[in-house]
Amino acid sequence: MNPKRLLIIAVLFAFATCAFAQTSPDSSLSPEEFILGTTSPDLLLQRGDVRDDLQLSTEQTLKIIDIQQYVADETQAIANPPTEGDDTPQTSFEAVRRYAIDQVDQVLTPDQMKRLKQIALQLTGYSALARTEVQKQLDLPKDVAIKVYDLANEEHRANESVMDKFQSGELTAEQFPQIIKKNRQILNNEIAKVLPQSVKDRFKALGGRPFKASTTI
Repeated sequence: MNPKRLLIIAVLFAFATCAFAQTSPDSSLSPEEFILGTTSPDLLLQRGDVRDDLQLSTEQTLKIIDIQQYVADETQAIANPPTEGDDTPQTSFEAVRRYAIDQVDQVLTPDQMKRLKQIALQLTGYSALARTEVQKQLDLPKDVAIKVYDLANEEHRANESVMDKFQSGELTAEQFPQIIKKNRQILNNEIAKVLPQSVKDRFKALGGRPFKASTTI
């Protein structure tokens, strides 16, 4: 398959894992599931440093590998839709995502899943505040939630533009993820500016003990 197409599919899957519905502030003050794709449970577990932190058993590791292989196979199948006349049912990114997350939840212990969510929160940074669940846990003030919503949507629009430029060939496969990562850092920095110190303190506590990320994943 074309490497560029594979990368687009991978990024789309990542954003499908964490995409939020663009509803108005009046109907929903916080966008839903707007975390970086690589911090979804199934994708995070591809990292050796995360598996080490969770102290997975050999049996758990093998099951996680099976889940990841399923995700890879299904993602490639979605990237290559059936030809005309082929009635093979087409799986959706959302269905693959839900299956993977459900399977991970069955493999990990409750304590490991709790820790995995803490690691995801730390790696995501303040952009995790675009998630309704996190806002509720932190008791985020309504006016701050609206500001976070606006900032998250700005990043979403910027990333859509990046996707368009990548697909048109204006950006290379090397430039594309770097810009996406830069946009996420900008979002984290801008959200930090509107957060009261009390919210920052609660956010830090919610993330648990510091995660020591490896320089080689």
